[in-house]
Amino acid sequence: MLVIRQTLCVISLGLVLVGIQAPAIADSFDAETFFTELKIHGANVKLPAPSWQETANTETESETREHDGGTYFIREYVPKGTSFAEWKRLFAVFVQQSPQLTLDQFTAQSVGIWRPVCGETNYQNRVFNATENGIQMLIFCLDSPKGPAKYGYGPGIGEITAMALYQVGTTFVKIYQHWRGAKFEMDNIKSWPVGDAELASVVKRFAGIEVVPSGRSN
Repeated sequence: MLVIRQTLCVISLGLVLVGIQAPAIADSFDAETFFTELKIHGANVKLPAPSWQETANTETESETREHDGGTYFIREYVPKGTSFAEWKRLFAVFVQQSPQLTLDQFTAQSVGIWRPVCGETNYQNRVFNATENGIQMLIFCLDSPKGPAKYGYGPGIGEITAMALYQVGTTFVKIYQHWRGAKFEMDNIKSWPVGDAELASVVKRFAGIEVVPSGRSN
């Protein structure tokens, strides 16, 4: 795929993964093996838990909202007690039916929204996994001086996003988690809006994502 060939830059183990252990969680819950299943628009989606989830009960740990637009569906999660208007961490799944799209185009559309918000000098992405029908990456928006304030962006605001994009027939799936905070420096991990252990844990959780046609088991 063109987009993958042009952007494939596997994350340096020294940058994110080496020497990092996932945060301690309850003995009865393994975040990296816990998944829920979403069946929609001709696809079976195996969803990981949001980074803050520490039990098998999503409802007690997250606020959720969703919208079904017919040809698309979105469900969003934020930590319990957090407002959707003022979040620091947000997890979501977006599913779209579009016979005209290719995975390259879906990827370009999904990633492209950050460039005008962040500006070229504040934008980077790193692909950490690519499969036959999908791609996973980290998106770094060091600052968002051109972003709309009504969506929480603006001068001095940075964001990191873990994103997984898949295609099954004419169905496209996007699974992502945002972390938002103060602007940060790429070469200073301590300035990032997410701790390295939490980020590494999400990368591991995303490794278990599966998107297959309806009728097939994940």
